[in-house]
Amino acid sequence: MKKIYTEEFENIQILLKILNERPNNKVMKNEFSSSDGDFSFTGTDSYEEAVKLLRTGYTDIIKTVKSTLATITKANKHLNPGSRAMPRNNIMGYVPNVPNAIIGLPESMINTDLTPQKRKTISIVYSMDGNCCEETDFFIKTGTILLAAINIIELSGIQVKLSVGFMAAETSTELTFPIVSIKN
Repeated sequence: MKKIYTEEFENIQILLKILNERPNNKVMKNEFSSSDGDFSFTGTDSYEEAVKLLRTGYTDIIKTVKSTLATITKANKHLNPGSRAMPRNNIMGYVPNVPNAIIGLPESMINTDLTPQKRKTISIVYSMDGNCCEETDFFIKTGTILLAAINIIELSGIQVKLSVGFMAAETSTELTFPIVSIKN
C-alpha cells in the first residue's frame, strides 16, 4: 500500500509561488518535464504559457464549453430554490395589509423577515489526472461535465466548494497529491 502525501493550497497564486520557489524533492530531483517536455506531453509550447493559461484561463474552448453546458443544464432550470425571505404581518412594513387595517389589527403592514438560513454545502475534490494516452478533448469534456454538475447542484440550493488535485510524483511506496482550491 502506498503512502499518500497531500498539501492543500488556498488558491492558484499560492500554488504557483510554491512551485517556483520549492526545489524538486529527491524523487523528482532530475525531472523537469514541465519545463522541457514537448507539446505532445505538456499541451503547451512552454512552462510560461502553461502558467499564463492557469492564471487567465483557456479561452479557446469557451464557445464549446458554453454550448455543452447549456445543453446539459437546460433541463434542470426548475431546480432554483427561490428566495428565502418570508413575508409576515407586522406593525411596520412596506405594504399595507388592507383586511387587517379595516378590522383595526395592529399588525396591518406586511414586512419581510430575513431569517438566517443554514446553507447546505458540498466539497468536491476533482482529480485532474488521466491516462497518458488520453487526448486533450477528454480533459475538456470531463471538465465541462464537472462544471455542469456543479451548476445543477447549485441550482438545487446547495453551495459547492471545488478543489482540484493532481498526482505530482510517484514511487513504488509513495505518492504526492497536491490540492488547490478553485471555488470556495
